[in-house]
Amino acid sequence: TVILESMIIGKPVVLYTLGKGVSQFRLFKEAGALRIAKTLEEIPPHIVSLISNEEERKNLVKNANNFLEKHYLFDGKSSLRIIELLNKDKI
Repeated sequence: TVILESMIIGKPVVLYTLGKGVSQFRLFKEAGALRIAKTLEEIPPHIVSLISNEEERKNLVKNANNFLEKHYLFDGKSSLRIIELLNKDKI
């Protein structure tokens, strides 16, 4: 959720995977919504690049916004959708 929360408030995201697989973030990466560092050594170049390149930073945030709009709903109606799903199962 920290990744999503950062994207929601318009912050560029560099994800450190602790050397583990990144398959669960494949769609994020393909959408250009975040940068992935697989090792500790990969973190500083990502951060320096985002700090020093405003266009890259804005592009990453824009891609994240597009990704969120395509894959998530932020309309304040999630409770209603859950109730509808629960009621469907009762039929």
